[in-house]
Amino acid sequence: MGGNTDSTADRPLPGVRMSRRSQDMLLSCDLQLDAETDLADLPAARGVVAFETSERDTLYLAVCADIRRTARRRLSPPTPEQRHDRGRELRSATSRILAWVVGSPFEADCLYLDLVRDRLPGEHRAAISAWQAWFLHINADEPFPRWMKVAVPGWSHVSRAPGGDLIGPFRDKKAAGKYAETLDDIFDLCRYHSVLTQAPHGSACAYKEMGKCPAPCDGSETMASYKARLRKAINLARTGTAHYRASTEARMNEAAAALDFETAERRKSRLDTLRTIEAPSFRCVSTMDAMAWIVVSAAERRGWVRLSVALPGRVRALASLRAADAAAAVDELAPMTLAELANHTKHAVNLAELSESERELLGLIGAAAHNPAAAKAGLDIFIELRGDDCDAWPRERILRAAKKVVRSKPAPDDDDDGKGARESLRADLDAGHSGADESP
Repeated sequence: MGGNTDSTADRPLPGVRMSRRSQDMLLSCDLQLDAETDLADLPAARGVVAFETSERDTLYLAVCADIRRTARRRLSPPTPEQRHDRGRELRSATSRILAWVVGSPFEADCLYLDLVRDRLPGEHRAAISAWQAWFLHINADEPFPRWMKVAVPGWSHVSRAPGGDLIGPFRDKKAAGKYAETLDDIFDLCRYHSVLTQAPHGSACAYKEMGKCPAPCDGSETMASYKARLRKAINLARTGTAHYRASTEARMNEAAAALDFETAERRKSRLDTLRTIEAPSFRCVSTMDAMAWIVVSAAERRGWVRLSVALPGRVRALASLRAADAAAAVDELAPMTLAELANHTKHAVNLAELSESERELLGLIGAAAHNPAAAKAGLDIFIELRGDDCDAWPRERILRAAKKVVRSKPAPDDDDDGKGARESLRADLDAGHSGADESP
């Protein structure tokens, strides 16, 4: 790709299982601590830092907006204003500092997730809770399908639900419920699962009287017909709303032209409801077999960006590009990346087939795609691809995103001294660990 790309960026992106050799390639600084050590030798840059003992055991691991500042905060003696030396045990046990410099919050979180799993397995479960994303699960082949709001990672139902579709990601449980309710309204699906399970001998609810449910519960509609409509709802999540909106508008206009105003009004109401799931907060939502993103992130070098492809449970760096003249390199990446996306949709797996680490990464991707601070700051921009989009290379969107990223500045709260810092301390040191604020 010539001088417009960084060949070192073709390394595997952290977040998938890496070998030690891959991790060493990312290592930016290895500082041995002694009486003469100057922490100013650490990079004043975004990244991940690890404190180790002389036996190479990890004591502390953190994502930092500034590696040097984090090390000083954790290892410096207390100031006269501080009553207690809460960091004494960590400071006395630390013999070595490792630092990995990265360009963006997303890549830092991917690396941290991989490192905490390997280096601090006892603190791993608590650490991953920061990246829980929400999804909807439904299996249209079950006798009586129902929406289930599930958190990933952490969904215990996964081992019992090998089939079905996973829809998401959503920023929280409430958003997942809102999306399911909207699909119910658009496709006249059953709102009361306990009644549906009585089909065909149940008693229809008020939605039948309002003409908003064909009532499979009382046998007015067959379950086969109901499941066909449910699959249309799932397919809307898979492909996006554009085709459904166009076809519904055409049928609405046909009904109006035929003076069938009741039908036209009903279709207009569906189009109005459709706007709910066309909101920006649902822009990343798709089914698992169609979930794919191109991620444009800040790179370590000024004026450069990193392009990655994110799929469920998998993230791979494509290249680092100089944003000012990235067009040719972006074009060169297209065939390989589109082939990878096509293979993903052809051989998609369901959630039960993902390993624990892959489910953790899926949760991280979902949370990162809904990270307003990183998106607003322009440090990580997720370009969602789904349905027909997976056959088209979003060239102009990538180039616009690259320009925004290189102009970006960290948001005011993008600071490792805040309460939202990603950090893990070995359990036997936890009694001496405090949060970011160590003042009395």
